Amino acid sequence: RQVGDEKVRSQMLSGIILGMINTDPQQAAALVTQFPADNQGNAAGQVAKQWAESDPLAAAAWATQLPAGDARNNAVRNVASEMAQQDLVKAAGWLEQLSVGAARDGAVSAFTQRAVGTDPEGAATWAATISDAKMRNTEVERVTGKWLRQDKAAAAQWITRNTALDDATKQRLLRGN
Repeated sequence: RQVGDEKVRSQMLSGIILGMINTDPQQAAALVTQFPADNQGNAAGQVAKQWAESDPLAAAAWATQLPAGDARNNAVRNVASEMAQQDLVKAAGWLEQLSVGAARDGAVSAFTQRAVGTDPEGAATWAATISDAKMRNTEVERVTGKWLRQDKAAAAQWITRNTALDDATKQRLLRGN
């Protein structure tokens, strides 16, 4: 805290956090606020990822309490990714509790990246709930592209009947894949 050079202080804090995340994740999480504001996002993401590997619910509770911004977005996204790797159902239940916004959108995106391999329909359905139109279109296109290669008939049927997609998007997805 007393190191005057912000860059050196950030490097030192990163080392301290990485060293303690596995033994005392709560203390490591508390240190995130010691970073300069523009570096808190990366630090929060690292803490959330590591913490979620061993205790996803505690990491999720911490991540959702962070103030809106990069730190929260990164932490929530990384928790969703780790949680989805461990248990898609538990992760989906947690996503349902998140408020609409950038943090949830990032979490849903991370979830769909994990889910598309084993549950492409679920991943596509979740991708269609992203509130940011550009991100939603990107994720739906990514997920349905993979799904069309795995099971063209099922993916095409989902695309055709999905009410969240406009007709032009539906046609582009079906033509492009």
